[in-house]
Amino acid sequence: MNPIMKKYDAVLVVNLGSPDSPTIPSIQNYLKEFLSDPYVLKMPSFFRYLLVHGLILPFRPKKTVHAYQQIWTPAGAPLKVNTFRFAKKLSEKTQLPVEVAMRYGSPSIEEALKNLAAKKLFRLKVVLMYPQYALSTTLTAHKKLEQLNSQQHQNQFQFQFIQDFHSEEGFIQSVVEKVYEVQNQKTSTQPFPWQHLLISFHGLPWNHLGKAIQSSVCKNIQCCDTLSASNQKCYRAQCYSTARKIAAILNLKPSEWSIGFQSRLTRGWIEPFTDVITQELIQRGIKNIAVICPSFTADCLETLEEIQIREKEAFLKAGGKSLTYIPCVNDSDMFVNFVSHLIENKNPSQIPT
Repeated sequence: MNPIMKKYDAVLVVNLGSPDSPTIPSIQNYLKEFLSDPYVLKMPSFFRYLLVHGLILPFRPKKTVHAYQQIWTPAGAPLKVNTFRFAKKLSEKTQLPVEVAMRYGSPSIEEALKNLAAKKLFRLKVVLMYPQYALSTTLTAHKKLEQLNSQQHQNQFQFQFIQDFHSEEGFIQSVVEKVYEVQNQKTSTQPFPWQHLLISFHGLPWNHLGKAIQSSVCKNIQCCDTLSASNQKCYRAQCYSTARKIAAILNLKPSEWSIGFQSRLTRGWIEPFTDVITQELIQRGIKNIAVICPSFTADCLETLEEIQIREKEAFLKAGGKSLTYIPCVNDSDMFVNFVSHLIENKNPSQIPT
């Protein structure tokens, strides 16, 4: 018997989610669930309801449907397809049952727990597929699992979480491996083939940082230079930590890489903005760039449509010559190996890469 089986019954892999189909009704249903979460839109419930039902749901799905249609695959939404492929490999690697759940949409966390309960698999390793901690990803998944466990399962489930692996060597090496694959190179000894690497993370509103995560040092900008006990749950600081480690392994000079935050909806989102950075690079004469998105473990709308299609078009239209998108870790063997070792409770520093 695999030694892991003595400690855990199964693994639950949780990702954010996608609409069930690239249609307006499906996108409306997905956005309604997603944006109604108080951990996603931090505002009084009355104003959140007005914003979601009065301004977003009547208009945004009509703008978003084409974007989803551009990246949809015969097997479904890329985020789900990539997550299920990862889960299959993880199950083979660990010899454990692996259930997949989406925080929003299907298959839901509620469905996943019911399936596991029916099989009497209650001791779970929960893999949250978000490298950096955030209220709108990590915390809301915790809260949903706790709520369902209490209300529907008499607290029979025991959860142990794998999360916040933003700076672990195995994750960073998995990201860098993707860079090497696109370069068609195996090591960092050869010259970097692009003028610049833009490391783009999903954006968040500023009000998701600071007091919201009990960061005693958050100054919106300066606190992200280092990661410490005082700001250890700061999403922006964790992103900067991820980026610095990627750049270090690639032997990039400070002038050869930068950070951006994408997908902003309104004012008051963390900066610098990815779309602003790309335009500034052109003004500096940097016209051949690569972009990587290490706040995502699975390619999705925000990477495939927003960066690989839309941002690339804007970059070329403004005078850039090439924008190369580097895929997420998805179901790479190195990433699967990294997570499987975390499941086995091995010290991350001892995990082979």
